[in-house]
Amino acid sequence: MYRISKRIISMLLVISFLLSMGLVAGATTSGTATLVTDVSSLSAGDQIIIVAADYDYALSTTQNTNNRGQAAVTKSGSTVSYGSDVQVITLETGTVDGTFGFNVGDAGYLYAASSSGNYLKSTTTLSDNASWAITIDASTGGATITASGTYTNNTMFYNSTSGLFSCYVSTNTTQKAVCIYKLDGSSDSSDVTTDSGTATLVTDASSLSAGDQIIIVAMDYDYALSTTQNTNNRGQAAVTK
Repeated sequence: MYRISKRIISMLLVISFLLSMGLVAGATTSGTATLVTDVSSLSAGDQIIIVAADYDYALSTTQNTNNRGQAAVTKSGSTVSYGSDVQVITLETGTVDGTFGFNVGDAGYLYAASSSGNYLKSTTTLSDNASWAITIDASTGGATITASGTYTNNTMFYNSTSGLFSCYVSTNTTQKAVCIYKLDGSSDSSDVTTDSGTATLVTDASSLSAGDQIIIVAMDYDYALSTTQNTNNRGQAAVTK
């Protein structure tokens, strides 16, 4: 890796443009994540994965008709390594105080979808049923993830028999507990690293002048405008903040 002098412009207009193309939320690149044992360490903009507490499986990118599939992960102490088939979730502020929306990209948001069936589906609308209250047992990392809407089958579990993740009544004793892992590097920083160099956030437009080299980065996501020119837009490229 070599270092070059670059600067970043992170603008709301750019983010809106990228979001309109569905390029920046719910990224599914492989990496590592660390177990969350304190819910206060989570905030909007963080990226997480949901993992079965006692099994080496995470909630996957596969949306079945009424639930989410499983994807294999590798655990090592309080960290986990995951592949591109694991669903990376970007936290957003939920519609109910103290809750989070689980943004999964083009599919929208995960939500509890029934009081009669054990359903976990995706919707493009952030609603109470897609706003999740989280409590975490500090000693085990076990997370209780409960949707805040009117449906009563609203708590997320891992079904080890069928190999899937879905929502059940909170008093369920048959399905298995889940944990939340936060992606390593999922935090704010004024610096960004790509495969070709590093760059520093620009906070004053007057510091820019003709001849400067810049990259454009999504403010709340680890993606920058790429070299790929699609027919009507530009692609995304992963960066590390």
